[in-house]
Amino acid sequence: MLTAVLLTFVAVAGPWVIHLAPRSQRLIALVGFVAILLMWLLFENWFGKWYFWIGLLVGIGSLFFLSGGGDHRDRRPRRRTSELTEEISDL
Repeated sequence: MLTAVLLTFVAVAGPWVIHLAPRSQRLIALVGFVAILLMWLLFENWFGKWYFWIGLLVGIGSLFFLSGGGDHRDRRPRRRTSELTEEISDL
């Protein structure tokens, strides 16, 4: 029973860990998540466990629902670099 709860927690938390990692470290977070799943596979087969796949779908679904459906574009207008350099020179 404890194994099922832990595997479900890992499946739900995995997408969030990858999403919340800084942009430059998301690949490392993905590799770490896959490594944890592969290490778990050494001790127990989780491919056929329905609660793992349900947990993974819940994690991905909650991520899309709470983060706005995957639209991460910045809606603020970008400032030109010349304006930024002028502000720095004014200091």
